Amino acid sequence: MKKNLLIAGIFFISFLLVTLCMKTGCLESFDQVIASAIDQTRNPFLDLNYTYITKLGDADIVIIFVCLLSIIFNNKNRRMFLSTILISTGLNILCKNMIQRPRPTIHQMIPVTGFSYPSGHAMIAISFFGFLIYWIYKNIHHKSIKIPLIALFSMIILLIGMSRIYLGVHYASDVLGAILLGLSNIICVTTIVNHKKWKIPFSEENLKKF
Repeated sequence: MKKNLLIAGIFFISFLLVTLCMKTGCLESFDQVIASAIDQTRNPFLDLNYTYITKLGDADIVIIFVCLLSIIFNNKNRRMFLSTILISTGLNILCKNMIQRPRPTIHQMIPVTGFSYPSGHAMIAISFFGFLIYWIYKNIHHKSIKIPLIALFSMIILLIGMSRIYLGVHYASDVLGAILLGLSNIICVTTIVNHKKWKIPFSEENLKKF
């Protein structure tokens, strides 16, 4: 448990450092380099595909799959899953409103509202698909199934993050910060819920009340 929480702490401290660098302007060059590299890859095929890929992190799509997986998962996994998603959403909203970073205005290809840092889509992607990776790693023992699924969901996380930069609605540092905070969250939640002495509100009895 201590080792996992230490790793989560490292990711969280990394998030704080990225946030500090972003606020002081240290990451402007990093954002510009990534944006310039992506600009050189723009073409109609990627325009269309990234527009569809980014929808995998849309709230309505995520809510549907969260509901479906909550039915499928057993009690313990359901508690971890719901806690991961809800805490991730809360942290993202809190950080956005505290930091209030304006979104980029160049090459913005889809309509968006709200603040930019950290990326909500990237953070939900790392929480949602990251938990699926965790579940697969723990419960699927056949490597011929486990490895391709983990690779697939890892690729989806990466593509959703890239789509936000490509579509001009986030800076690269928005996505980086979201991934670091999302990783810290998912490691904390799964570690704490797996600890026998810890109980959280999402017990079977409480879920039946809804």
